[in-house]
Amino acid sequence: MIKNCASTGTSNAYDSWHLKVHGNEATTEVQLQDWHRNALELSPVVANWLIVGTGVGREEIFSRWPEAIRPFVEVVPRFVKGSEEEFLRRASVFVLPSFFEGQPLALLQAMEAGRCCITTNCCGQRDLIEHGFNGLLHMPGDAHQLASLIEKCLADKNLMTKLGRNGRKSVQSRSWENVSSEVVDSIERVM
Repeated sequence: MIKNCASTGTSNAYDSWHLKVHGNEATTEVQLQDWHRNALELSPVVANWLIVGTGVGREEIFSRWPEAIRPFVEVVPRFVKGSEEEFLRRASVFVLPSFFEGQPLALLQAMEAGRCCITTNCCGQRDLIEHGFNGLLHMPGDAHQLASLIEKCLADKNLMTKLGRNGRKSVQSRSWENVSSEVVDSIERVM
């Protein structure tokens, strides 16, 4: 069976509903596209890839990617609010290879959908993911480690299921009311 991986791409921060990697500088976009490409080349697992929220079309993304992997990659530059659920439903694994995030909405959505999540060990991602319990973390920019984690998950359905189930449980209590109360409590403790 061919597995499906969903990943966020880069985009301009014009629409907060886009599943995206936070970054507006062209150099950041090039680094992230290189990272995606390298991870795809390094993983021997047969997978279809859904890269969402790139902000640019397939031709621009693929201009520097090897021809051999292009048939396995679907690029969705932009999408309408509410279609995130459909993208996540199609995925076995969700990958957020971001160098910087606050608290990534895309990761929260993937966790709530019960997807096995792989993301970078930085920023808000490590506040949400406990490596090996409710997702997997890798060092930012380490395409080899990312590819290895993707391969590990796609090869082990039990691991994917466990991480997805635990991820969903981890975010079930994260309502706007609960999160805002935590923020207010933190501010009041400082004052």
